[in-house]
Amino acid sequence: MNLRDYILDRWRDRLKAHEALVIYDPDGHYAALLADMDVPGCTVIDGRASLIQAREDAMDAWCALGTTQKGHQHLLVYLPYAAPTTNQQRSQDPFFPIALAGSHFPASESDRFQPLCYAAKPDHKAALDDLFAANPNPDIDLVDTIDAGAHWPLLRALLKVESGKEILVALLAPTEGQRKQLTQDTNWPIEYHTLARTLLGFASNRKTTRWDTIRADLARYVLFSELAFDLPGSLPEALQQVPRAADAHRDLIYAVCADLRAHDQRRAAYIDLARSIEHDLSLRSHFEAHTDFGQRDTFQFEERAYLQQFTRHVIEGQAAAAEAILTGRKQSVWAGTEERGVMWDLATTALHLHQAVSAEAAWHTQHTTPALNDLLDRYIADAYHVDTLQRRLEHTILDALDVSLDDALDALIQHVRKAYRTYLETTQTALLGAVQDEGWPSGGLPHQTQTYQQFVAPLLKQHGTRVAYVLVDAFRYELGCELLEPLGKYGDVNLKAVTAQMPTVTQVGMAALLADADHDLRLKTHKVRLAPFLGDAPILTPSDRLRHMQKHLGDRVAMLDLDAFTKRKAPQIDEGVHLLLVKTTEIDSAGESGDDAVLRAIQSVYKKLHRMVHTLSAMGFDTVVIATDHGFVLHPQSLSGQKADKPDGTWLLDKERCLIGTRTGATTALAFSTAHVGIRGDAPHVVLPHGFGVFRAGSMYHHGGLSLQEAVLPVLSLALSRPADSPQEKSADLVLSYKGGHTDRITSRRPMIEVALYGQEVGLFGGEETSGLTFRLEAQAGKQVVGQAATSTHVDPATGLITLQPGAAVKIPLRMDETFEGAFTVAAIDPATQVVYHTLTLKTDYLDF
Repeated sequence: MNLRDYILDRWRDRLKAHEALVIYDPDGHYAALLADMDVPGCTVIDGRASLIQAREDAMDAWCALGTTQKGHQHLLVYLPYAAPTTNQQRSQDPFFPIALAGSHFPASESDRFQPLCYAAKPDHKAALDDLFAANPNPDIDLVDTIDAGAHWPLLRALLKVESGKEILVALLAPTEGQRKQLTQDTNWPIEYHTLARTLLGFASNRKTTRWDTIRADLARYVLFSELAFDLPGSLPEALQQVPRAADAHRDLIYAVCADLRAHDQRRAAYIDLARSIEHDLSLRSHFEAHTDFGQRDTFQFEERAYLQQFTRHVIEGQAAAAEAILTGRKQSVWAGTEERGVMWDLATTALHLHQAVSAEAAWHTQHTTPALNDLLDRYIADAYHVDTLQRRLEHTILDALDVSLDDALDALIQHVRKAYRTYLETTQTALLGAVQDEGWPSGGLPHQTQTYQQFVAPLLKQHGTRVAYVLVDAFRYELGCELLEPLGKYGDVNLKAVTAQMPTVTQVGMAALLADADHDLRLKTHKVRLAPFLGDAPILTPSDRLRHMQKHLGDRVAMLDLDAFTKRKAPQIDEGVHLLLVKTTEIDSAGESGDDAVLRAIQSVYKKLHRMVHTLSAMGFDTVVIATDHGFVLHPQSLSGQKADKPDGTWLLDKERCLIGTRTGATTALAFSTAHVGIRGDAPHVVLPHGFGVFRAGSMYHHGGLSLQEAVLPVLSLALSRPADSPQEKSADLVLSYKGGHTDRITSRRPMIEVALYGQEVGLFGGEETSGLTFRLEAQAGKQVVGQAATSTHVDPATGLITLQPGAAVKIPLRMDETFEGAFTVAAIDPATQVVYHTLTLKTDYLDF
């Protein structure tokens, strides 16, 4: 590029951003450029004739900037001396206040004259080095003559590009049109060999006119040179003779490789070239002893090596070193591929879980015998996040079942799972110790039986208020915390923690959420089993709960299943209904049926809650209160609860994590009177296993006992802002693509879908604040969903939803159904209204071996 234009463009950008720019030029490089400053409304003041006059003119022009609309007037001041560097020099410079309020040049190392020359002419670093060695202070015109004879006319015309760097990039990763020209024309190779020698010092011994052969040789030279430049140490002995560029060509090599990796259209070509070179040179085996490869992952073996180092750092407790590797991999072309992206998602989540577990371990070291309220306060404020991270890790592992994990990563997962299990046992031991001393529930938090009385009944006393009371089976505290932000898009939302009624089972917990529960709830014998009663009536089923509420509210109360809000046609709710009970057992049913199902069910329920809130808002409901019967323990996979011996006795309630009845024999478990843990009723004794044990073999999902995860519950109250016909009215334009649009065939069951959001977003409720566009991404074949967004950096692990800000462009992995093959549509869908923002038609072409 012309150096004169390059510098002027820099000045124009500074003026656009800062309005005022002071040029310090002791060597006189830039004086000749002043006449070319053609920025509209720009006052140019030359300080060479008189600094006093220049100061007066500059101050007048500077003051005038404040009287016009921003961006309409600019000021450039040229000074023939060096910029002040000390505070004393700055205080004595009459122009520095302008530089401080606006900007100055040079402002950094990259603004110095020689680096400017390199940046403007990356093709000619060697020639520039020679020029500056012979003439330490060349003028701009002399620098611009350095490439006067190197225009490469044939290659420029053939490839329709200008600079040598662009020619090299086009040779390595051509567009379809460029590739056609390169394969059909046989005259360009002669000019290419001259270009390669001049720009890169590369002289190929092959005498060929075939583009694919020339390309392979050039790619090996360029990519191997980048590896060698970036390598902190020396190359292995076996690779010392492989041709590579001299140091004078470093900047151009870096620029070409960066350009190849930065653009979607070229990235696939780069990956193919790099894999081929890595295989041909056996790089992975040659670098087995290396641990540091620099900042650039030129080849995939480097990324794999860094993943191994990362896992070792986490296992050894070196979190800072692990974080440094994560930061470096953000720019890695390999860490974002379909095959490797899931590895780094897993690694990142594992690190964060390990850090959270370590923080809680440190807290327990300082608080060896915490009081019950201290434990509850710690959990509500911070420790619940550990459970969130553990669930995210297990969900990410579930999403990666179709991926063959690196051995090092598998070792990391097992290490972090054990660390989480140790954390669980530590907190559980502390909790049960506190309960032995103080009893349950705590007086520091509302009790579950007070939920209706505190959060629902006062609303119904307000004339005309309509309330949806959502009873979600198995919705532990951390799940409520994750729902807090998404619900905030619909109105003012508050979260309160309550302590669960023992035992933490569905029938008891659901009865505890009803009217009169705080003073009437009893556990009585019913058909030889213990059952919850309110007054004289057993409360066992949803119908029982509805009948109980109808005793208080008559036909002002109705009940629906959460699934009713997922149908195309909204449910019909009579206008006279002021309390709508909404029920779902999806999470608990999934947890009881299988280890993996509960993780999928959590996302499913979140999506349905989105839809429900939107529908209720449109129907004129005022408030949504979400409560739950109990939480649950989600053990790491393969580390389920250990079997505890069941003591002799007559057990009216016999659950995995709790026995209630009359104990007749000794026990190694924890035995309490029912009154000690807040149970009123017929049975005298309750027995709990130590830690997270179970009285009968279970899986990774448990409830019924007394733990923070089972017995600290969320209550969410959402005051709806307005009927939300469209909670995401946007002028923003969302666009989906795959591999830059170069193919419509996916070869992996985890394709990376490119999502870009263009345009100016309108605030969620008409205000100026922007909250981003939230949507779900799924693959559809007819009415069947055959793929969903897999867990990744940009996908909310709780809801499976993606939120983007205008101007964002990200890649989202899809997890395709293993049994599906054929044509399908990828759709971005509003989770509330089901409006489709954009679709993309693809087909499968799996590379199964």
